[in-house]
Amino acid sequence: MNIKKKGFAAAALLLASMAGGQAEATVFAYVSETVPPNSDVLTSVPVNNSVEVELTTSGVAGSVITVPNSPDFAAGDYNQALYVKYYVRFIDGPASGLWASITANSETTLTIDNADVAALASAGGGDTIRVYAHHTLESVFPKAQNGISTISTPGQQTQVLFYSDSDSQNKAPGSNGTATFLSPVAGWGPNASRPILPEQGIIIRNRSLTESITFIKPGVAPDHEVSILVKPGVARDTAIGTGYPVNVLLPDTNLGSIIQNQILFQTIAGQNNAPGNGGTFTYINPIANWTIGNTKEIAANTAFIFRQPVTDAGGKRTITKPY
Repeated sequence: MNIKKKGFAAAALLLASMAGGQAEATVFAYVSETVPPNSDVLTSVPVNNSVEVELTTSGVAGSVITVPNSPDFAAGDYNQALYVKYYVRFIDGPASGLWASITANSETTLTIDNADVAALASAGGGDTIRVYAHHTLESVFPKAQNGISTISTPGQQTQVLFYSDSDSQNKAPGSNGTATFLSPVAGWGPNASRPILPEQGIIIRNRSLTESITFIKPGVAPDHEVSILVKPGVARDTAIGTGYPVNVLLPDTNLGSIIQNQILFQTIAGQNNAPGNGGTFTYINPIANWTIGNTKEIAANTAFIFRQPVTDAGGKRTITKPY
């Protein structure tokens, strides 16, 4: 029996068309992952929701993006509630590929939660941005799929574990919280609207001793660049995926440098797997690149640990678009 399914289903490339007047070509895809009993899987969600609105910025100051007055949204439409609900993705310009969550908006401004991303944007405007809704626990693991992507048997309920964003290495699964699927009625309870952020690595924990679960997520295949903003001067682990619903060669992550950055994978056998027990690849130099990892394919919805030493100068790293 195949207990592990990863990646992009070619048959799910259903349609390329213009959606809702937006510039994004809507190509539908889905990813899937089967989690064996009593096991953890480090995964991500590399498909988008539909575009809420596409705009051209007219300026950026601090963490506030100014846009032309738009009939597509009103003041407060994207305001943060208990959790952030929407985010901005930069489509072009110096911040292209990066994203940041929206915490508040007026009719002509979007306030984002990442000043480092905002600092890379064109201060005088002219950048294309899109607003998307975040995925949430409920949207990725809906109550209607209980028995498929979740199990609600008392004591064996499916869990999703989040990693801390702290500047440290070897962070424990759940260091930024653990959500438990409570029941077919309550679902994820107060965590239902907790976002699963773009490119974020999460742990799906199957606590059943006998039953597998299969996570399936349809969405829109990104037609934009995906970039990662690497924090400078810290020894840090970050759990991330490539952001694309197709396999990506490890060198095409562009996460290497001459300072021994590493990409660590985890197996799916058992729980609390150590970073690297599924393989560790080290960037050597621009000639050798990732040595034996040069032919390593990162499966579509796999996440991995990106480990950087304190000597990493940081900056934007853009993953080579695989299609």
